[in-house]
Amino acid sequence: MFYECESLTQVTIPDSVVSIGNHAFYNCRELRDVYIPEDIGSLSIGDYSFWNTPIREITSCSSIGVKAFENCVLLERLYTSASIIPGAAIRGCSSLRHIWFTDEFKNIDYYNLYVSEYGTRLNISELVVSINSLTRPLSEMFNPLWDEHP
Repeated sequence: MFYECESLTQVTIPDSVVSIGNHAFYNCRELRDVYIPEDIGSLSIGDYSFWNTPIREITSCSSIGVKAFENCVLLERLYTSASIIPGAAIRGCSSLRHIWFTDEFKNIDYYNLYVSEYGTRLNISELVVSINSLTRPLSEMFNPLWDEHP
């Protein structure tokens, strides 16, 4: 779609969109702002969709593809109702400080734990999840970054 587009700086996703395809904004190095309506409902983000883009925030998505946000070094906030964060979807997001999940959240791939050297605040209501087939309470794994779901 906009694969490696060098002039794209912002995009507004209409509320009629239900999916952002694989590689849609892959390596768009000037894309900083992605506007997603709060009432969009279900929005699926495909594999590598925003790989290596300087986006700062994703306000709503219902599923996240493999490496969807990998190397988005300016991404600070992610709000998602996804039940799974797959392989390396948020790896290399060194500015990521806040991730909000919903009650649907069940699994995060181990490679996503290498997110930010400064620490990422997790807002998750589900107390036990699977991490590469290992099940442990999140409060134990991420303390003191653990936060109650707002």
